[in-house]
Amino acid sequence: MPVNLIEDPSVNLKTQENRAWRRFRRHKMAVLSAGILTTLLMVVIFAPFLAPIHPHEIHIETGIFRPPSIDHWLGTDSVARDVWSRLIYGGRISIAVGVTAITISLSIGTLVGGISGYYGGLLDSVLMRITDVFLSLPTLIIVIASVALIGPSIRNLILIIGFLGWAHIARLVRGQYLSLREKDYVMAARCIGAK
Repeated sequence: MPVNLIEDPSVNLKTQENRAWRRFRRHKMAVLSAGILTTLLMVVIFAPFLAPIHPHEIHIETGIFRPPSIDHWLGTDSVARDVWSRLIYGGRISIAVGVTAITISLSIGTLVGGISGYYGGLLDSVLMRITDVFLSLPTLIIVIASVALIGPSIRNLILIIGFLGWAHIARLVRGQYLSLREKDYVMAARCIGAK
């Protein structure tokens, strides 16, 4: 009977997943944090069903700064709008801004870091000096000034945050490329003529 010397990768992957899941469940704070984040995400996703009142609807009959009640779970604000509805819909906007801005940052950072780490040389030096400039900029001040100059809109805010946040990602990606270039299997491939 022949012995199979090659491990079944699906079994190895399954045991790694089980080990990671067990390790995660052992940390009570991680489980609690994941539960809170999941709950907040679900509340924000199902906002139209959980917020009985439109966030911009004004309730003059209720009055301003009213305390929590059956109709207004967190009361009303200075313009007699429902605070609970505004909180949930504001969460939707915050998550949309964060996800879209990080997608832009990831795209730019991965591209710049990958090109820099793969090609090296003069191109690497130039791209890393540009990255250093972006890392030295005071991001919050630039975001506030840019929104003041361009105009306050969600789209402008997403673009500004996305275009200012790529430098850290570029550094990480470049570091990974540089470490992978020095691995034994890459050296072996170069020795046999691979480029």
